[in-house]
Amino acid sequence: MGFLVTILFAISSAFAQTNSPPAIKHFHVDCTTVHATKSCDSFNELITQQDKDVMDDLKGGAFVCFLSDEDAFAVVTTTIPDDKIFSHTSVKNLMQVNSVEFYKRFKNGLNDETRIVEGTWAKAVFNEEDPPRYSFESSKTGDTTLSIDPSEIFAQYKFQNLRKSSTTYTLQIRRSTRRFVETYGFPAIPPSDPKAKAAFTPHDEKLESTGYCAEFN
Repeated sequence: MGFLVTILFAISSAFAQTNSPPAIKHFHVDCTTVHATKSCDSFNELITQQDKDVMDDLKGGAFVCFLSDEDAFAVVTTTIPDDKIFSHTSVKNLMQVNSVEFYKRFKNGLNDETRIVEGTWAKAVFNEEDPPRYSFESSKTGDTTLSIDPSEIFAQYKFQNLRKSSTTYTLQIRRSTRRFVETYGFPAIPPSDPKAKAAFTPHDEKLESTGYCAEFN
């Protein structure tokens, strides 16, 4: 807990020192570019009202992914720490620093889920001609998996559903196209008929939605 408090304090202090209040127009999304109406309108409404819960997540970098068939969007922060605080490792040309990233999901304009993800940012320098390669991996002891690299973003966590079984939520984003897939996986319900139940093979069912994200740097 002490580690988390220290990291959050460092992040908030850095924003306080270097970030003046952002222009609202910069964070507004053209809804035609993400092929979504309700979810995008909800996001823009929060930006217009300068909602701190949303805007603070966008300042250091984030992807906001909009569902096209419902009023819901997800936010994944991608805040690469300052190069000055990376430390060298035993691996040549590899540096690391502990940090936190955030996953949030909004539904009907309200915060429906928040995950604070502890992990490590890595900076790899392969040669002087190419830019550094940054990647983030969540701690293996946390309840949320988050992986960020130059190609894709992957987030996953589990929760107990109304049937008292476990649902696995997954969000996968392709950074080049800004397309995403959001998936809910859960155990199938056995049929009530005795004969059908005897022949039933346990398996997972899946609900899947797709759409487009907006990237903020």
